[in-house]
Amino acid sequence: MTAVDMSDIYGSTDVNEAFNKFNLKITKCFNESFPVVQLSRKRQKDKKWITKSLKKSAYHKNMLYKKWIKTKDLEDKEKYIRYKKILRYLLMRLNLIITGNSSILEQTALNSYGPI
Repeated sequence: MTAVDMSDIYGSTDVNEAFNKFNLKITKCFNESFPVVQLSRKRQKDKKWITKSLKKSAYHKNMLYKKWIKTKDLEDKEKYIRYKKILRYLLMRLNLIITGNSSILEQTALNSYGPI
């Protein structure tokens, strides 16, 4: 903004003309600094607080679920449920930290998990 030449605005005798020139310069600087970025429909619904590691953890949970469904093994079921419980706790906790919302229902849900 400091590199923008404002001399033609200061030299203008008409207020409306000076304002229009100023508005054009400000708009041009804004558009150069903050270009419009298009999001795909897939990425449009992403939440900003969900990191790559959380997505990876959700994928791992889904793989544990698929393994349990395929094998019908009790040990696989316990692994899946334990991992799901921890991931849900972390997601709820992180969501509360990011959004700042802490309703009684969410606090009760968090407390029901107990120490992990």
